[in-house]
Amino acid sequence: MTAATSLETRLAGSVEYHVGGAGDPVLLVHGLGGSADNWVEVLPELVERYRVIAVDLPGHAGSEPLARGATMDDFAAATAAKSVVEAPRGKRPEPACPGKSTATTR
Repeated sequence: MTAATSLETRLAGSVEYHVGGAGDPVLLVHGLGGSADNWVEVLPELVERYRVIAVDLPGHAGSEPLARGATMDDFAAATAAKSVVEAPRGKRPEPACPGKSTATTR
């Protein structure tokens, strides 16, 4: 993250994430091989309206990898935990998938 984003970097267990802004929560999840830095160009506008939570998935950027054999459900659980902790009380991010780079069978 850069100074222009004004997000605070935090660590929950071995997963690094970045938070900032106020309002309804928005959880940003990068694609395979990426990092929270992938969102740097849109973050300044998002933090003006939302509580932004940008996660570095396990094994990416500042986050430690999950155990060998981890599943997509394991990645989802590691990511979802951060959104619940950082969302304003009584508000959880609404599921949305504006972009996707990993292949899934579901």
